[in-house]
Amino acid sequence: MTETRPRRLVPVASAMAKGEPDGIHLSALEWVPRLGEYITGMALCGQSAEQGALPDDTPVTCQGCEDYRARHVQVPFGDAEAPIPAAPDTIPASCYWWTDPDGGLCLLPGCMARVQDPDAECTCDSLAARLAKTQEQLREMEEQQRYAEVWWFALREAVGASPCAAEILADAHRRAGR
Repeated sequence: MTETRPRRLVPVASAMAKGEPDGIHLSALEWVPRLGEYITGMALCGQSAEQGALPDDTPVTCQGCEDYRARHVQVPFGDAEAPIPAAPDTIPASCYWWTDPDGGLCLLPGCMARVQDPDAECTCDSLAARLAKTQEQLREMEEQQRYAEVWWFALREAVGASPCAAEILADAHRRAGR
């Protein structure tokens, strides 16, 4: 199943510390194709949140999350060269940078790699990210193939130079089922 709805902000319960909830927060709800379901992340204010959205009409009690909601609605997404279309209560499907009302540059991470380290490579499942990963995998496979070819030719020469070459090759053919 493929979902195309954008990420959106939803109410979530706080992750309980010492068994006591500390309110209702806001988090991004996003479709994750690998899991085949929607997931929520940590609250916008930075607090841990329970997985799963609460009903949309659940009142948010965290003022920090409400403050961030206002920023999401007021601040244009993306950058001046490539703005990302957005509407109230929706956010882009990957990491993006924005300028807060005070003029500071801020990152809204869309992946755990950047939640843990803002300078890390973005692991969001975007087409460009998937292409970059695939190209890296291809480079690694090509390098493994070059290594295997060098090894094969070196091994073939070593076997060919052995006085028992015919026996070794016959044994190898038998083991390979040829």
